Amino acid sequence: FWGWDFSGASHLHEIHLRLKAAGMIRRKKWQVLDQLPSLARHVIPLPLSDDSKYKEAEADFLKWLRQDHPQKARRAAKALALTKSTYLKRLAAQLKMPAILEWIETILEEEGKLAVFGVHTDILLAILKAWKGQAVLINGSVRDRDRQAAVHRFGHDPKCRLMVGNIKAAGTGLDGLQRSCSVEAFVELGWTPAEHGQVEGRLHRIGQKGKVKAYYLVGKGSIEERICALLQEKQGAAEEVMDGRKGAVGKRLDLFDKLMKQMAKNGDGK
Repeated sequence: FWGWDFSGASHLHEIHLRLKAAGMIRRKKWQVLDQLPSLARHVIPLPLSDDSKYKEAEADFLKWLRQDHPQKARRAAKALALTKSTYLKRLAAQLKMPAILEWIETILEEEGKLAVFGVHTDILLAILKAWKGQAVLINGSVRDRDRQAAVHRFGHDPKCRLMVGNIKAAGTGLDGLQRSCSVEAFVELGWTPAEHGQVEGRLHRIGQKGKVKAYYLVGKGSIEERICALLQEKQGAAEEVMDGRKGAVGKRLDLFDKLMKQMAKNGDGK
């Protein structure tokens, strides 16, 4: 009668107790696969190539959209909040692309091979183009048999240094990457912790011999900083429901905490 309250999660411990009473049995990866190497997450703040353009889009989104995409602006007005978030995510990824490419080059010199994951096709293709002939792509347009062929080439061709994948398409049903490399990077963020957990699991799984390093490349001053906080909050709520622990935020996907520490270390935190 009074409507829905979407301000946050509540009664999480009660939900946990009800699930257990209904027969829920939970086993975590570290409990059943204790022989796996460790997994370390690193959040890397990257500068935007045109900070003023991003701030203009964020401050008056519809005005900015009319200048660049007048037809889309009319449709965006009907669902402003969601459309704005989607466009700002994409714009942040585009503006940090020079920094992304520079970072990838540095990591490849150190590690030899790298698996990169993102959301938007144009972002993935820009990375693929920069390493033409040295990279393979796995997204929704790639058929299952071709996906496994791409994984095979990545693992056996010394000239193939980069695997570029869509978070959803390459996040499940893909095996073999763990035998090829132990370093992965997210150049864009999804909306749920589960998406990132699935992608991390492509490398952090049976067959992996080295310590897995997962890098999250976050645009400084962009919506991605807020998404880090959102992912951490969602993870905390999920952990409390599944494990019955209060204050679980940051225990697992503590991206926002890591981001703030890194920015403070670099001298650009607030």
